[in-house]
Amino acid sequence: MAKRPNLAMIPAGYKSRVLYSAIPEEEVGDFAFERTGVGTRVNSDGLIVSMASQLPRLNYDLTNNVASRCPHFLLEPARTNLIHYSNNFAGTGWGNTDATLTANTTSSPDGTLNASTLKATSAGGFNNYNATGASSTSHTVSIYIKRKTGTGQVQLYGPENAYQDITVTSDWTRFDFTATSTTTAIRIGVKLAVSGDEVFLFGAQAEAGLYATTYIPTDGGTATRAIETAINSGSAATFNSESGILFAEIAALTRSAETSYLGLSDGTNNNVVLLGYTATLNRITAFCGGADDVSINYASTDKRELHKCAVSYQNNKVKFWVNGSQVGSTQTTFEIFAVNTLNTLRFDYGDGSNDFFGKCKDLRVYDTDGMSDTEIDNLLTEITI
Repeated sequence: MAKRPNLAMIPAGYKSRVLYSAIPEEEVGDFAFERTGVGTRVNSDGLIVSMASQLPRLNYDLTNNVASRCPHFLLEPARTNLIHYSNNFAGTGWGNTDATLTANTTSSPDGTLNASTLKATSAGGFNNYNATGASSTSHTVSIYIKRKTGTGQVQLYGPENAYQDITVTSDWTRFDFTATSTTTAIRIGVKLAVSGDEVFLFGAQAEAGLYATTYIPTDGGTATRAIETAINSGSAATFNSESGILFAEIAALTRSAETSYLGLSDGTNNNVVLLGYTATLNRITAFCGGADDVSINYASTDKRELHKCAVSYQNNKVKFWVNGSQVGSTQTTFEIFAVNTLNTLRFDYGDGSNDFFGKCKDLRVYDTDGMSDTEIDNLLTEITI
């Protein structure tokens, strides 16, 4: 019989400012959530929908435009869409060269008739927008595109007039492009190589950062989605500070660039059991910090993919498991925490820094008091496989 966790958050229920945990049933296990302003997510029908201020986002991944069976809890940093008219491609700031633009010609990824058709009237026809950003800063532009007619090459333009060839099909796909700007002009554009070719467009975005975040609609000005945080789940009575397992099925938003953690703490960064990411390319990390610091790293192929990770902690024994196997060696120099030290589970470094930005599909904490090494290893295998 599977061991019951002391706390389990499998994304399913929420209300304003609260993300519910399944175990324990009492409110002590719930997370305090914060996001000022609207955010978007993909719902179980595979459509982009808006979530009101302070509502957690349970997001569904799309594979071949089909939504996954189960959602993940999504947390993102604050970002601003610098495009004033994100889905009005004839709005102020947008321009066409050797192309025509027709609005509201097909259903978009949000399920309504609000996508536009771009048609090249000469070879190399394009539609573009110059947003205002910061110079010497990395910016990412993104847009949803779908093929209507033709087979010619399509290009996505980004900052610094850089461009990339993209493969556009009859399915909606979000394309993105990142570059460092040397001026304040941040360009986004779609160019069609062959005269007469047509594509559908929806949801343009230009944001400062090294990767694209979820769509931020605008209509007449820039718009910002505030940072998201989730903290203060559990109490000292929920967790065993002397012997336990922290498990999380998680995915990062970027292969590098961010240091991002979730885990147990005493509300500071002095005593922590963490899982997360460093800025090193594709590195996933387990970290236990107290009288001693123990860090075990795993080099993934792509940390943007979901990984099942678990760290077990006991006096002079710390282990890290990923996807069914132990990673690295058992660390045998770690002075365990005093009784009732760990009293909160948070999506950050324990003290409000290095907030977790990514996807969390499953989060659990186990008490391993009285279990043998073999029993703990079997549990680690069972939950991470």
